[in-house]
Amino acid sequence: MTSTGLHQIALEDTGVRIAPDERRGFFTAAGPPTPPLRPTQARTLRLLNVVLSAGAAFLAILAGRRLFGTERGKTYFTILAVAFPKAPVVGGLINNDNLALLAGSLVFAGLVFSGPARRSAGRLLLGLGLAVAGWVKLTALVAFGAAAFAVLLLRTRDDALDRRTVLAFAAGGALGSLPYLETVMRTGHLLYVNTAQFFVPVGLRPDLGFAGYVAYFVQALALKWPAVEFSNTRPWVALGLLSLIGAATVFGLFVRKAGRPLALGYTAATVVFFAIHLWFGWNAFRDMGDMTIAQTRYYAVLWPGLAVSLAGGCLWLARRRPALAAGVITLTLLPTVAGSIVMQLMAG
Repeated sequence: MTSTGLHQIALEDTGVRIAPDERRGFFTAAGPPTPPLRPTQARTLRLLNVVLSAGAAFLAILAGRRLFGTERGKTYFTILAVAFPKAPVVGGLINNDNLALLAGSLVFAGLVFSGPARRSAGRLLLGLGLAVAGWVKLTALVAFGAAAFAVLLLRTRDDALDRRTVLAFAAGGALGSLPYLETVMRTGHLLYVNTAQFFVPVGLRPDLGFAGYVAYFVQALALKWPAVEFSNTRPWVALGLLSLIGAATVFGLFVRKAGRPLALGYTAATVVFFAIHLWFGWNAFRDMGDMTIAQTRYYAVLWPGLAVSLAGGCLWLARRRPALAAGVITLTLLPTVAGSIVMQLMAG
């Protein structure tokens, strides 16, 4: 891991404020700044974040397994749902990412349970997840909003959508948007951005145009994909591994019928989210010289939906070429903490 990566994690892991910087003005306007945490407080909050992360994973697995009718399918999804490389890293941080993960699992479960069965619990989870996402993290609200909108739009084709689900989606989205509306009305800007913390003098910035920044951005995401960032220093190897996982996920969309609207909605949301992520990063670099925006952990909130498609593709392969299915799962697990440990043991 580079010093830049360590510095970025250190900044995000200080945990001085429970409220995220994105909400800084809204949550701290009524009182003085939060004092630094004592060691015992930090340990308590870190444990709380681990519990939030574990609870989010459990809820996503519980919901996603319902989309598979065989034990093999359920097993594949369970393994792949926890295969997001940054999950253990995020789980140990004291910040807003773990609440965002919980909100994401609420939305995911809500979309699963509010499917053809149209259960009230599903609608409640969907609305609650979107509301929590908005009050925790703008990127989470954008990602979940796009995913839920795409899933509900696809369900209209199968007459598997009712008005109460749409109402839950709209109400949750509206509640989640309140902090941003307040910030815009008070400051004229959507987000609070600490420009002093991320500003880089013009003379110290790399000379990159938009095409150059896109190349850097994609390469940075690939190199940061493993749990141990930059453990692989070869960009083409990293890009190849990420492309293979992406191809297997897209492949699953065409061979998996059960849960297809959900998987397709999350895949579309990932594309939209990547475009917004890239646009935000480019503007941050152009205005401040900030090159810390390319963080793969932001995509953790969309992983359960992508895991449905990935598991579906592996299940199809397992019926025809079991070795290929095992290979895809192995390569998906390779960048995780468990995969890194195995690779270190083999290298040693």
